[in-house]
Amino acid sequence: MTIGERFSAALHQLGAKNKEISEIFDVSSQQISNLKKSNTINHLIGKICAHYGININWIVSGRGEMFTSKSNVVATKDFTDSRSPLSKYFCALEEIASARDLKEQLEQDVKDLIRKYIGSEEAKVEN
Repeated sequence: MTIGERFSAALHQLGAKNKEISEIFDVSSQQISNLKKSNTINHLIGKICAHYGININWIVSGRGEMFTSKSNVVATKDFTDSRSPLSKYFCALEEIASARDLKEQLEQDVKDLIRKYIGSEEAKVEN
């Protein structure tokens, strides 16, 4: 699956419609549709994922769980005004959690690549 296909699948599972998302983030429905067809990640996808509790690491790599947690999905889905302080707080928390997950996964991927191409003896990567 591509980034856009995973993004689309997660939104579909939540029942989130392009019109709803476009109103929350003040973009056009066409932009949301284009994100679902894209194979690149951008800031808007990150914001939408944080808002809906979608695991950005899963969007990028297909690894891990689709959602960061069930409670965050429910909590962030209830805030329709993305400019509200509480919504901003949840978005910030999700971005931090997603960044931490992505960092850990990228570190593991680098270690795996080093082991594969250099060899296990020289693959001792310090954290």
